[in-house]
Amino acid sequence: MTLRRATVPPWAGGALRNPLRCSARPSAVLAPPPAPFCSNLPIVFPSTISFKYFHGLHHSHLNEAYGDPDVPGPLENKLFGTSALGKATWLALFFLIQPFRTIRFKPKFGALTRWLVINWVVQMLFNAVVLYAFGLKGLLYLALSSVFAIGLHPLGARWLAEHYSLQQPQETYSYYGSFNTFMFNVGYHNEHHDFPTIPWPNLPKVKAMAPEFYDNLWHHTSYWRLLREFLFTPSFTLHTRVVREPKGEMAYLMPAEAGGKKAQ
Repeated sequence: MTLRRATVPPWAGGALRNPLRCSARPSAVLAPPPAPFCSNLPIVFPSTISFKYFHGLHHSHLNEAYGDPDVPGPLENKLFGTSALGKATWLALFFLIQPFRTIRFKPKFGALTRWLVINWVVQMLFNAVVLYAFGLKGLLYLALSSVFAIGLHPLGARWLAEHYSLQQPQETYSYYGSFNTFMFNVGYHNEHHDFPTIPWPNLPKVKAMAPEFYDNLWHHTSYWRLLREFLFTPSFTLHTRVVREPKGEMAYLMPAEAGGKKAQ
């Protein structure tokens, strides 16, 4: 069987690659075991340890301007504007935008440096094997699948679902939909921020144990609807977030009239 016949289109491969991205992310606190490196292999880009570092900053400086790597910078807002084309381009290029955001930080990996080097070496060796065994098309297929997994794809809407403030003053939002089934419950984002060391598969148990804290929070039920609303609702932009000043002062930005649902 040829490689062409054995594979699915990259946009569909993105759906398969997204769970790998979730499993390739070690806890923001615990030391990384070898397993995330294995999950990182089909992703092509060596991101396990760098994500661990910047994800830790995201948790400790949530929604702080120039403190949280997840907050879009002024240049992003200026370049991509409010048009559907601009926002679609932003999402399609998100795989490049994420690493470029880190330029405004001075990372100090410390004890993680050794793991960072191992991550890069292991990933480059794997990429070389794929290139040798399947040629450039095989490697590009894996890379494009990873690009779709975090970009212009229904599953890429998870970046919008997590912290774009559709119902202020709420800053963080969970997604309770069918995609959680094969994405290791990554949609349970409020629960994840409350208990970042709890493994993804156990996050529904957190919600079940504390319904008084989660059942009344506004949440998403459809990535498809959220993606559509982001692209075609002019007021839903990269500015649609709650952003804190570094000292903790909060500046509320204009909300969007976009998809989501308050729990009944």
